[in-house]
Amino acid sequence: MKLTFLKSFILSALLLSSSSLFSELALQTVLQAWGGYYPTGISAKVYGNLANLQYYEVTSPNPNVPKEKGYVDQSGLYLLFGCTVITSPSEIQAIKNGLTRLNPAFDEYNLQAYVGPREGGGQQIIFIDSNDQYAVAGGSVIDSMNGNTTLNISMAVIPQAWSNFLYSQHKKFAGFRLGKKDAPRTVYVFGEPNCPICNGFYLEMKPYVDAGQLVMYWSLISFNLQATSFEQCYAILDGKTPRGFGYPRNPAGAFSYNEDFYSTVVGLELGAIPGISNPSPAAVSLQNRAQQFFMTYFNSSVPVIIYLNTAGEASNQVGWSSGMGLTFFNTLYVK
Repeated sequence: MKLTFLKSFILSALLLSSSSLFSELALQTVLQAWGGYYPTGISAKVYGNLANLQYYEVTSPNPNVPKEKGYVDQSGLYLLFGCTVITSPSEIQAIKNGLTRLNPAFDEYNLQAYVGPREGGGQQIIFIDSNDQYAVAGGSVIDSMNGNTTLNISMAVIPQAWSNFLYSQHKKFAGFRLGKKDAPRTVYVFGEPNCPICNGFYLEMKPYVDAGQLVMYWSLISFNLQATSFEQCYAILDGKTPRGFGYPRNPAGAFSYNEDFYSTVVGLELGAIPGISNPSPAAVSLQNRAQQFFMTYFNSSVPVIIYLNTAGEASNQVGWSSGMGLTFFNTLYVK
């Protein structure tokens, strides 16, 4: 009797220790993933279980930022953001019957990769647990070591379907306009106020914008490149352009000021616009919308550029190579 009790006690202690270890690993992955977007001081918690997954919730010190919620692998190997997780066995089997299995090289640990139809048309990457305990669709699976698995597979396996989907969503994330509305060429850009690569892209496109040949729609996100990144996004979206420099006091003017006077001193890369701590509800809403879309589908570097190529096909690219302005401009579709 005592021996049985002792065995049970030891087993319970081991299970508790294992559970605590898993929760700590999961928590560290969540903090690492979201720590790059928010200023220091974020808090996170993990709780509950769904097979090998735990739920997570992240709270930013910025009161204007909504809580981030999703799932994280209990060992901290990956997390899910913006995903739909399906647990019904009958639904999983029905979904599985309509999918095409991808090369196992695309699998994410226990998540087997498939290609299947996207609601509304096109294709998407879908993951199914190797034991058929749940399916994951939409959003992104983020590998804690290698970045956005869903994005990488989409660009490798279904690049045109992926580009078509992103372009079809531009009304959901498009921010302020820079340039003439009726310009013959259009691009949509995700950028960060303190990003030097974004600044380089802006400067190379500026002559075409000024000449009325290109219109850009910018969506601003924070990568926490500076502690003031969120506040600078708000200042731009509220048009808080400093007076005396001849720039309009609107989002386009504030953004142009930020980029034209951007500090390129190595180690001190910084957008020129001063941040604000009391943004309008409209600015907060617009920034949150852009941030959520970016984190759901990219979770990568910036700039992200979405456009139609000369053939009228949707295209996108992550990042920018200096000196490619004219080449890129010549790849854009002309209305």
